[in-house]
Amino acid sequence: MAKKKHPKLPNGFGSIKKLSGKRSNPYGVYPPVTEFNENGSPITPKALCYVSDWYIGFYALMKYKDGTFNAEDFSTAEIKPSDRQNEVINKIIAAYNNNCRAASELKTFSEIYTEFFSYKYERDKTREYSKATIYATKTAYKNAKVLHNKPFKALKTQDLQEVIDNCDKKHATKEHIQTLFKQMYEYAYSHDLCDRKYADHVKINTPDDDEKGIPFSENELKLIWDNSADNKTLQAVLIMIYSGFRISAYKTVEINMDEQYFKGGVKTKAGKGRIVPFNKEIIPFIQKENILFSLTPPKFRVEFTDALAMIGITGHTPHDCRHTFSWLCDKYHVDTLSKKMLMGHALGTDVTDLKYGHRTIDELRIEINKICR
Repeated sequence: MAKKKHPKLPNGFGSIKKLSGKRSNPYGVYPPVTEFNENGSPITPKALCYVSDWYIGFYALMKYKDGTFNAEDFSTAEIKPSDRQNEVINKIIAAYNNNCRAASELKTFSEIYTEFFSYKYERDKTREYSKATIYATKTAYKNAKVLHNKPFKALKTQDLQEVIDNCDKKHATKEHIQTLFKQMYEYAYSHDLCDRKYADHVKINTPDDDEKGIPFSENELKLIWDNSADNKTLQAVLIMIYSGFRISAYKTVEINMDEQYFKGGVKTKAGKGRIVPFNKEIIPFIQKENILFSLTPPKFRVEFTDALAMIGITGHTPHDCRHTFSWLCDKYHVDTLSKKMLMGHALGTDVTDLKYGHRTIDELRIEINKICR
């Protein structure tokens, strides 16, 4: 005998579950989920009642929704709802959904942000977020003040794009705004609060201004090394410091584990496709699943900032790793031509470099391995 199908209940309405075994009241009626366990999975709340028929359960949830539910009214198996027809039940559900949709149309950007913030930082128990991450989210929200009171569902890509285009702060700040938009739309889309993920098409139309920076000090380098053994993010920081690529290059860089070198680069003709042998100090850390090679630059920046803050280092950007590599090349007397090739710098008008500007992988390996802890 085919299993009887019942109408699908609306999101946030509650649930009706057919229980196993032979029971006089085989249907459990449960209110909407409001709690989650430490892994982020929903905790099924205590049943409101147990009833003999799915439609009685639906009637119980309707009473619960309008605040008139009384468990004693559903304590016997004989009670019947006034109408058990699918057509009537579907009309009730449709009306409920229409009311929910009408309410969602009125929700502002700020209201959706509040829901999203609670969902990510309070209800999700799968991980702990640092103060720096939470601060970045709150600051990004403040920088989108022009959207706060606008109906979220009425916003389009252009509205979001204008926030970033009109932001007069650094590139990293714009990345945080872009990340917030994307995360909010992921949340809203999964909860039927918007029709499309408009944030997917938002981009940053200004060049990265993180080229300026300062190297890590010797004390900061020692601190990173001392805490890197079991910290994948700090290991990623060390990979950057001892290889010298820009942050945007690591997502696509070729990692040749057999011959132990990176190949890639971005931005300049001299930088693209260059070969940088693995420095001996970081070989144990180079694994293709490291977050450095999988996360987008905006997401890695957050991990970068959090990991360093946990060991007391602040005020650095990922591009400071490239500055540190340059400083280490000078400190350990890497020859000028090799340094230019390792960093992807143009040879310029230097006649000697232009004429003899070549190094084999082995020669570059010798030079880069001059750099040590």
